[in-house]
Amino acid sequence: MRKQIIVIGHRGAKGYQPENTMASFDYAMKLGCDFIELDVHMSSGKLFVIHDSEVDRTTNGTGNIATLSLAEIEKLDAGNGEKIPELREVLNLVSGRCGVNVELKGIGTAEPVSDLLNIAISGGADPSDYLVSSFNHKELSLVHKNFRRGILFDKLPADWADRSTGVGAWSINLAKSQISSEIIQHAQKKGFKVLAYTANSPNDIRTLIRAGVDGIFSDFPDRVVKQIHTQ
Repeated sequence: MRKQIIVIGHRGAKGYQPENTMASFDYAMKLGCDFIELDVHMSSGKLFVIHDSEVDRTTNGTGNIATLSLAEIEKLDAGNGEKIPELREVLNLVSGRCGVNVELKGIGTAEPVSDLLNIAISGGADPSDYLVSSFNHKELSLVHKNFRRGILFDKLPADWADRSTGVGAWSINLAKSQISSEIIQHAQKKGFKVLAYTANSPNDIRTLIRAGVDGIFSDFPDRVVKQIHTQ
């Protein structure tokens, strides 16, 4: 029986649509994602889905999103006429069609994200449909116990297992360059899932599948689906 590998659309379907937009998330789901991944920052008391703290790279505006007014944010074009969505809007769009991996970017995002996800599960959503991750391990530790936590590393430290246990991690999310079969097996023996980011070439995707990863983030999620089905 073939191992089930989680296909995660990185910022939606970033390779095809403007990243972290409703169009990107909708397209990722149409491509067969198990999860979409997105990033959140707080501004004007709301959770906005955007990767950078500055809006310059991904929109037609400038400045730090935390200091922009709600009216200023709503006027921004995030590509092809798309707006910077609020997390609640994305959750409504997904509505059980796939899982959602929320990456905490800004300080103070763990509690409002947890609150919003708790509202979703009170409405019938499955808690396992949500994964909350962060490079900020202190912030990650504040995520509500209802939700799985993914600890992010760009380089794997010697004490990765202790750090992962300390934040109650469900998964260890690693850059593809940091992953080997040995690391995967070690982590899995300790009870962690291993999710790899960000693999876009068929060769990289095949290598990760054969190494035994539990999930793959990709800007082109359909490529992961294709490689899974051809193994």
